[in-house]
Amino acid sequence: MIRGWAHQPGKHCASTVLSDLTKFYGSCLSEPLCFGIGAGLGFYYLEGDFFSPTRMIMTRSQLLEPNFFHNLDLKFDWLSEPDPESGWKAITNQADAGVPVLLRADIFHLDYYNSQTHFPFHIILFWGYDDEKNTAFVADTGGEGLLEIPAESLSRARYVRLPYHQAQGEYFPVVLPKKFDGLGPKARKAISVQADHLNGQNGNDTNTYRWMRKVAEQILEWPSAKDFRWCLRWAYQTIEKRGTGGGAFRKMYADFLQELCAMDPGVRQVANPGDMAKIGERWTELSMLLKEASEKNPVPESDLKKASGMFSELADREQEFFERAGERLE
Repeated sequence: MIRGWAHQPGKHCASTVLSDLTKFYGSCLSEPLCFGIGAGLGFYYLEGDFFSPTRMIMTRSQLLEPNFFHNLDLKFDWLSEPDPESGWKAITNQADAGVPVLLRADIFHLDYYNSQTHFPFHIILFWGYDDEKNTAFVADTGGEGLLEIPAESLSRARYVRLPYHQAQGEYFPVVLPKKFDGLGPKARKAISVQADHLNGQNGNDTNTYRWMRKVAEQILEWPSAKDFRWCLRWAYQTIEKRGTGGGAFRKMYADFLQELCAMDPGVRQVANPGDMAKIGERWTELSMLLKEASEKNPVPESDLKKASGMFSELADREQEFFERAGERLE
């Protein structure tokens, strides 16, 4: 076990453990600040019979972890090992050296979740292990303290094989400075990075506004899906429940902007946290509509048309917010 380990329960997996890491090393950044520095907002749409649900939305950037380190002028690259045995040795060697390790894992194989759904992009933090019991100790989002899990289960979670993702035991040992110089300007710059990523610039992320508008069109055809109600229910969950902090992560981003305003009051003129909070509330309203629709039989076409309009509206509002912020930060 790494001495002095730190964990404070949070809202989202990656931002929670990134905040834990800053506490462990002494800089003590809040979860919203870590999320915002990581430019964590995003939106994706996946469709296919090998997905569950077959129409799947995700509301977070896939680049939060690298963004966090790069925006703080630190290096980051996921490492991997070819097989579970070498993957286990790689992370236990780091723990022996007193270095905590970020891991990607599939919640389906993390015993404490009892999940029936695969999600191989979950982020946890490895703090140690017990050779005699063959277990690992990890920090995970809302867990109180460290969670003990069989090493075999962790291995399955790290090396899952799915039709759309072949995990390779990705991990990253984290060493941070005790203090970040110029934190305010770096966090402010992260807003510009967020704006670029949402717009699909710099080759970093697909254009999220285009995906939102695609869902606005496609949701009217979802009734043809074999798991139609599960598609609606998942959409509700990934907006409001599954580690988003509510409102498709937009409420957490508003908290980031509010915290940044205390360091740099000029941010309020560039990216007003109150405006982002209202966008987050609108996402919550959309999620409740989807939740209620998933419980109806049949689902009224009027509900789907209303949801379609709200997806389009949110695409417009977010694009206007970040294009304005991007222009003022140039």
